Amino acid sequence: MYQRKYLSIITERLEKEARRFIQVIYGPRQVGKTTLAEQFMSWNKQNGRIIMRQRMG
Repeated sequence: MYQRKYLSIITERLEKEARRFIQVIYGPRQVGKTTLAEQFMSWNKQNGRIIMRQRMG
């Protein structure tokens, strides 16, 4: 699977910053937002992190 270039940006932010800020993923349709979110979730699972998520709507 193609790894989104922004995955490294998001993971670096969460590893380096003392406070964990919300990361917002937005953009036009079909540019890979869902793929990026899924890759991020997978990265967190592989690194022993737990993320709670709630589907809105």
